[in-house]
Amino acid sequence: MKLDLEPGPLRGVSHVLKKIPGAILGGSTAKGTHLKGDFDIDIFVTYPKGTKNIADKLERTLQQHFTNVRRVHGSRDYFQFERGKYTYEVVPVIAITKASEAENVTDVSPLHVTYVKQHMTKHLANDIRLTKQFCKAAKVYGAESYIGGFSGHVLDLLNIHYGGFKKVISAAATWKQKVVLDIEQHRTKLNAEKTQSPLIIIDPVQPNRNSAAALTKEKYDVFKAAASAYLKKPSSTFFQIKPLTKKGMRGRILHVELTPLQGKKDVVGAKCQKVYEYCKRELTPFTLIESKWEFTDTATLLYSVQPGLLAAVHTITGPPTNMKKDVARFKKKHTNTFTRNGKLYAKEQRTYRDAKVFLQHILKKKYITSRVQKAILH
Repeated sequence: MKLDLEPGPLRGVSHVLKKIPGAILGGSTAKGTHLKGDFDIDIFVTYPKGTKNIADKLERTLQQHFTNVRRVHGSRDYFQFERGKYTYEVVPVIAITKASEAENVTDVSPLHVTYVKQHMTKHLANDIRLTKQFCKAAKVYGAESYIGGFSGHVLDLLNIHYGGFKKVISAAATWKQKVVLDIEQHRTKLNAEKTQSPLIIIDPVQPNRNSAAALTKEKYDVFKAAASAYLKKPSSTFFQIKPLTKKGMRGRILHVELTPLQGKKDVVGAKCQKVYEYCKRELTPFTLIESKWEFTDTATLLYSVQPGLLAAVHTITGPPTNMKKDVARFKKKHTNTFTRNGKLYAKEQRTYRDAKVFLQHILKKKYITSRVQKAILH
């Protein structure tokens, strides 16, 4: 299938590279697999083995040539800045020839790029773009913690292993509950911590690593289902990214918009996810029918609950009557208690009967206000 995914010309990128000694293009841009409209550019800046404080050295270099350079803290600090319509992410790395020489996990990234480029053809590059767009439309693209989906690197490896988009989709539709791929036949036995994901890919250049470790079962199952549906009736609609909507949701819809804190997208996105999960748990008494959420620059949270008000009085379950200390504590907290079938209960007036009023109260709690800038209930 041919879609208009061909990336546009990268104007100005070579000019940026020339200003930074040791700079090499990284990520999907280097591999020729970036999508049309992608404006994030990865750059690695290499330093010889033994070089100390490479992040500090890089910062000084960048500040000589670019404005508004932001330092981002991580296992090794890296930098971001904008130039025109592009956002550059510049990462200092130690120059290595094999993964075992790495001083930091980021040092291996250029080796991943080299490996993929060694297998790249024009046909495969197009198929990788198709797979990325398919995953974006299915909302399973991205290894960030708040997504738990397929990273670009994993999609590269799947295409290399299976031989292109159609074969990846055909294989995914038949995947079992656990799939192990060892492209270079390293036959490495990973420890249990690295094999929790449903898809395990022994990294070709870093055999002690599961490239798909960030993938959750939920996104794995969504991808399998999308692959099966596509095979039954292929259509360009499988590549169209649709915004989150209330369409098809039953019951009473509660719509929350979150403005995230400033910071690394993965971190602030994870905090928005915690808010989503917290509200979901709190709404349980209102018979939660369905919930879904999406995070881009802001977060959209949608919850559908049973229409109507809760009963004015509700029954709270207490401890068995033979647990004397727990009974005493329960009676101290609740006044209108009674016993039934060897267990203590209490009848109590509800403070909140309306789901929207209750959610408005919840959004003011410190758990939420400490994790997002703003939470608005529509």
